[in-house]
Amino acid sequence: MSVRTVRLDDEAEQALAHIIDRTGLSRTEALKQGLLALRAHLAQQAPCRPYDIYAALDLGPGGTAIAPSTDTRRGVREALRRKLGRCFSSTPDPWWRSLTRKTRSTRAAARSCARCARR
Repeated sequence: MSVRTVRLDDEAEQALAHIIDRTGLSRTEALKQGLLALRAHLAQQAPCRPYDIYAALDLGPGGTAIAPSTDTRRGVREALRRKLGRCFSSTPDPWWRSLTRKTRSTRAAARSCARCARR
């Protein structure tokens, strides 16, 4: 057994005196039962995982993403469709696959599209 020195503020000292008067326990027994009761209480509580904190956060409707990160291909297609118009989705041979940064920009490639050239 080891000897510990504990300092109590006025409120804790009054609570300890009240417990001793009501139960008839010594100071040591009263503190020991309090520690055991707190340990049992903590054992019953589920540990707080990081996901529990994340799930409790209200993140709102989200940002400006067109598609979720799990479906990036659809997001890229939708972004190009918005930028370039209808010709992007209806072109039978996808002209955008042959694009490189060194040769043509997307606007120049869109002008080479048959439907965009008619505009």
